[in-house]
Amino acid sequence: MATQDPHEPRLIDHRRSDEHNRLYANATSLMKDQMPLHGVQLSRLGFFSRRHVRKAISLLERVVDIRPDNWAALWIMGMAFRRLGDTPSALAAFERSHRLKPDQPDVAREASLSAMDAGHAELALEIASRAARNDPNDPGLTANLALAYLCCQKAELALQTAKAALEHDPSDQVTRAVVSICEDVVSGAFPCPHSRADLDRWKPRPN
Repeated sequence: MATQDPHEPRLIDHRRSDEHNRLYANATSLMKDQMPLHGVQLSRLGFFSRRHVRKAISLLERVVDIRPDNWAALWIMGMAFRRLGDTPSALAAFERSHRLKPDQPDVAREASLSAMDAGHAELALEIASRAARNDPNDPGLTANLALAYLCCQKAELALQTAKAALEHDPSDQVTRAVVSICEDVVSGAFPCPHSRADLDRWKPRPN
């Protein structure tokens, strides 16, 4: 009977680690222009960009098969599915990432936004509330909590929360827009949303 080389498992682990790192690097390279900065809107995906995003998802699936605890890969996967308009898959990826890294603000933010995209307002509120408690000085997380309150039909509480976020950073135009949406809902000028798709119908009133 052949004797097993005691170093073989270590070699296999190293090979798997190298493969993981190579796949992850390739996937992030494909997605580098598909993950917007805060508040920046991306243009519609073209044919080749769509292929790149799908390829990135395929690579990331192999990454998390090797390392299921790679929360960053799952976060990028969520962003990729969102770019393709696959809301259920995006939410599933963001939720997995959030379970692995519940204290990471970007993960919590995208998970709650994705829950709003999917019309799961209570889930969005649960995630956003926990994130805001973990980092009460982050105005972006507080503004995100305000949106979750809105989608849960809690307009007055949403307005209070959005105003608190604006006090932390009065120059933030995204938070200022959230305050305006909440004010319009409270005044009856805009119907209370149930999802982010409803929020997209809001238009600022002329001065």
